[in-house]
Amino acid sequence: MASDLKQETDVKFIQLKDGRKLAYNEYGDPQGKPAFFFHGTPGSRLEAEFTKDAALEFCFRIIAPDRPGMGKSHNKPGRTLLEWPTDVLEIANHLKLDKFGVIGASGGGPSALVCAHEIPDRLEFVVCMAGWAPNSFKHGTQDMNILDRYFVNLATTRPRLLTVPFSLMGYVAKRFPKKFIEFISSSLSEADKIMLTDPDVERILSRDVQEAYRQGSHGVSGDALLCYTNWGFEVSDIEIQVLLLQGTADTLVPYSFAQYLHKKIPNNTFLSYPDEGHYFMLTRFGEVFEKLSRVATSRQKSSFEEDPHREKHIITRS
Repeated sequence: MASDLKQETDVKFIQLKDGRKLAYNEYGDPQGKPAFFFHGTPGSRLEAEFTKDAALEFCFRIIAPDRPGMGKSHNKPGRTLLEWPTDVLEIANHLKLDKFGVIGASGGGPSALVCAHEIPDRLEFVVCMAGWAPNSFKHGTQDMNILDRYFVNLATTRPRLLTVPFSLMGYVAKRFPKKFIEFISSSLSEADKIMLTDPDVERILSRDVQEAYRQGSHGVSGDALLCYTNWGFEVSDIEIQVLLLQGTADTLVPYSFAQYLHKKIPNNTFLSYPDEGHYFMLTRFGEVFEKLSRVATSRQKSSFEEDPHREKHIITRS
């Protein structure tokens, strides 16, 4: 596994105005519709490999950056979630992209939503797949698994200690990747456990988490801290269309998080997947890209809904 990471040649870099470097990979069609993919936590740009085939089929150009301190991107201690759109714009401007979309998965969901809030005029679409809800949703903590409840408690009471458990997780992930997958699998839904028996899924996830911890645990714990604490904005102030996707049996990001986002974001479509877990999204990029390929360039038009007169609804997917 580690040798695979050392041999990677696809990574690209951009030097930001503040001197930091951000790493990113590209997948799919180089001439396709541009979309940023924001990985989970812990995660890295390598996670976007799951989008590759569907992106090629539906002509999307996926740009997948490592967030600060993860993978090969320089860390930015003390950063806030509200600073992320500035980094995204620097990459977009460097690539000469006027308009683009954003897709956030799991812990990358907040990164997509903050872009929807801060830079709506640059966005063609926003997708949040099994994404976190803000900490203002206090009721949601009771639906979290035990480990995440512990992390939230640390983040809100002793944030400096959050690096300790993430350091332990990183040690196991880097040195014993199969054990790490087994550890994660023990708390997953049956649907997710079945998915993790796929050798390709296990391979990509193992490499992804290893790469997340390339620089140690500070980047990962800092990113998690942003998920667990105040985001600095209200999702109810997001004005553009958002596509939400969530499995009802998700044990890593509770279904109630998506219900909260559906309730609070004024203009959204919520695709609900019965009995699916957290990793359902790895097999749904074809469906997502097919929908996105029909998105109109005008943000005034409801992009995802069968009924253009309804701003919010739930579509149950089998």
